[in-house]
Amino acid sequence: MVVIVVTPLSIVFSGRSGWQSYVAAVGILAICALPISMGIAIMKFHLYDIDRVISRYISYLVVTGLVVAAIWGS
Repeated sequence: MVVIVVTPLSIVFSGRSGWQSYVAAVGILAICALPISMGIAIMKFHLYDIDRVISRYISYLVVTGLVVAAIWGS
């Protein structure tokens, strides 16, 4: 997260001066905060049945790994 925010901020502050750099920095931080807040809301309030999706993904991953191990082992 630090690299994602620090790199755009260094680019913003390099070419601008005064209030423009602060406005650009606040805009970048707001854009970075939106997906993070959405992820927190999805996990906290169980939106979109994400638990079911994650459990299916893990089970498919395990079954695929077992099939690959069985084919590779024979």
